[in-house]
Amino acid sequence: MQFPHLFEVMDQSWPPASLHATMREILECGNSKPFRPYYQWVADEVASVLAEGEYDYVVELGAGTAPISRLLAKKPGLDGVKMIVCDDHPDAETFGDLQRQYPDKIVARNEPVDFSKPQEWPPRTLLLLSGAFHHIPPALRREVLENLTKSAQRVMVCEPLRKAPVSMIFVPFSIFPAMLLPIWFFGRPGKLRRMLWCWLAPIAPVIFWWDGLVSCLRMWTDSEWKANLQELLPTGRKASIGHSLFCQMVTWVSPTKPDPQPTAEVLQECCAQEGGERPFPAPSPPAEVS
Repeated sequence: MQFPHLFEVMDQSWPPASLHATMREILECGNSKPFRPYYQWVADEVASVLAEGEYDYVVELGAGTAPISRLLAKKPGLDGVKMIVCDDHPDAETFGDLQRQYPDKIVARNEPVDFSKPQEWPPRTLLLLSGAFHHIPPALRREVLENLTKSAQRVMVCEPLRKAPVSMIFVPFSIFPAMLLPIWFFGRPGKLRRMLWCWLAPIAPVIFWWDGLVSCLRMWTDSEWKANLQELLPTGRKASIGHSLFCQMVTWVSPTKPDPQPTAEVLQECCAQEGGERPFPAPSPPAEVS
């Protein structure tokens, strides 16, 4: 079923920069342990791909606060791999702090980078979009997929939610990390800003709930991903599509590389960590598109 592309507040230019920053932090908080293991799951999957030794760069597109690169920079065994963080509204302060903390691993792009447009990246690059693809209007998605496919050896698209009833039921519970954000991030700069938008004028938790619900409706299902990639990917280009209870992962590689495997075991692990004992069937196996 096709839903209208409803607006998300985070896509708009009118909210104050301080509210935008707070919303990004709520997203980071709510998708990290102990609330959800989503970012850790994505980082682990990317690290397993990097362990193959085929890639020298990971570009976190639409990075926000760069949570995946932050986790990857801490992982052992990834020496020599550079993480490039970028966004169409770059958080220069956060990116700069990360680059200073991990000067041998993090490369900050402080100019706006629109991942929907063709970009030039170094050879042996893996492009990562986490929680970003659903922001693209449906009419532009095929063009964006073409541009991504032409830009790098491998593309990974991950989403923390799915177009499924279980995700929509889960969204209201996101108010808890939103309300706890001023406490959880107390050690970071921006204490007064968080207290304002989360407690004194608690607009941020309400916006986060709305944006989360709209995100579910904007997502592509596995079958929609398969249909679109089947039409767009050149001969020999392979894709794998899989999901857990709440999360989704789609990845494709060049025809000279092995078929990607998001691994049902990892997808199951993510689902089990999020929901405890699984009340739903196991994740669907990755669907190959050729």
